[in-house]
Amino acid sequence: MAKTKTTKAKTKVGIKNAQKVEPVKVKKPVGQPPKQIKMRMNLASAHAAYSKGDIYDVPKDIPVNTARSWVACGAAEKVS
Repeated sequence: MAKTKTTKAKTKVGIKNAQKVEPVKVKKPVGQPPKQIKMRMNLASAHAAYSKGDIYDVPKDIPVNTARSWVACGAAEKVS
């Protein structure tokens, strides 16, 4: 009986080609922040719950950056 050679399939492990990823550019806010916002949906965080239809003062109740992001995504609308 003749012996036959068996070969195993080889798999390459690792990263093929490293791609350069540019950092995300942060846009500076434009214009005045809203003074009050009206919630269009219910939202909750670890610190508070915000109900649909309620009006909140921006610098006092909600931080300015949070209020701007909620208005931009449609979760709230500007009152004044």
